[in-house]
Amino acid sequence: ITSEDESGLKDLVKALGDASFTAEALSLMDKPEVPEDAAVVAIIGPQVSYLDAELEAVRKYLARGGRLFLALDPGQRHNLANLTKTLGVQFANNFVLTMTQIAGGGPATVLGRQFDPGSEVTRSISGQSSFAIFPLVSEVKAAEDKAADLQVTEIVKSDERSFTMTDLSQGIKSQPQTKSVSLGVTVKSVA
Repeated sequence: ITSEDESGLKDLVKALGDASFTAEALSLMDKPEVPEDAAVVAIIGPQVSYLDAELEAVRKYLARGGRLFLALDPGQRHNLANLTKTLGVQFANNFVLTMTQIAGGGPATVLGRQFDPGSEVTRSISGQSSFAIFPLVSEVKAAEDKAADLQVTEIVKSDERSFTMTDLSQGIKSQPQTKSVSLGVTVKSVA
């Protein structure tokens, strides 16, 4: 979170600071325990696989009412798919692409265009001219076998000109079937 390069999170850390939050790095490898006072744990663009002890620490944190923000890049092996599945979310680990041309971006730069107006996360950005840019994104949605006490809500979706691919090296060989793709979800326990 302290990186100054373009892929760093300095803008997010600054925005959190402006909102009176303190962002700190958390290594669950050194001490597999989330601090009691953590308002949220964010796992953003992991580059290595998480160990079982680290995943267990996150599960314990969530079991005591903690909040988790995940931003996972497609094509990475991070060992988090089982965690998302226990949360009722299917992380497809595919690539969402678009037929919509975006200045300065290629087909993997997707616009989130549909926002859930009822979600506390997205209610302030819903509207015809609102969008969120996803330079690289995977489909996320409710897992088919999610627990009945978990409510998974799709809060951000692409436009209707999007499609998914699991292997970019294969290239696009024919006109893809396009659809609106879920890019972000929230999970809430309804027990």
